[in-house]
Amino acid sequence: MGLIKAIIFDADDTLWESGKFFIKAENEFLNLCAAQGVDKGYAKTLLNKRDIERLTLTGYGVVPYNETLTIVFNELFPDADTRAKKRLKKIQDEHYNHPMELLDGVFETVEYLFNKRIRLFIYTKGEEIHQGLKIKKSGIIHYFERYFIVDEKNTENLKKIVESLNLDIETIAIVGDSISSDINPGLYLGLKAFYIPHNHTWSIEQTGFEKGGLIVLKNIMGLKEYV
Repeated sequence: MGLIKAIIFDADDTLWESGKFFIKAENEFLNLCAAQGVDKGYAKTLLNKRDIERLTLTGYGVVPYNETLTIVFNELFPDADTRAKKRLKKIQDEHYNHPMELLDGVFETVEYLFNKRIRLFIYTKGEEIHQGLKIKKSGIIHYFERYFIVDEKNTENLKKIVESLNLDIETIAIVGDSISSDINPGLYLGLKAFYIPHNHTWSIEQTGFEKGGLIVLKNIMGLKEYV
């Protein structure tokens, strides 16, 4: 493998935990629905439906997801009492303010790459304010040259970032847990692509791989072998 001069990292579920907090919020919301007399399976189906319907309008992230929880709650319980509404607000607040949990080996690996003089970047999608807060609270922002927050991760947006680096394409790598958002756009553009599976990656993000230089890692620490 040729020399890697820059690495573009996905953020959520690549550098730090994210998906598990969505799952926690969903489970607590379904418990609330059950306590109000609605079957969890029905509530989950409706929540997933409304979530997908709203994606093109709202984009990704905690803020639009919490808004979807409110929409579904009001749809199911138009006459909900104050206690139930307060419980929903607590679920949403805990989701928005969830702790930052770096994945195992992230701090050490990022520090190692930085000391090897590799240019490091964060590339993430979602609501800009909340994603920006997470990045700043991560404790590793000082190792990264720049971060990019986009509404949607696709080949076009990744290409703009790659072109801004002014490096030969074969010296740039992308690292992520999403096949559709991170890996396939990177492979299509000719980047080296490191896929790190995560248990909580959203199913909508998974699909077949593009042909190209894909490397699958058990965890982020495996990057050290390739730089």
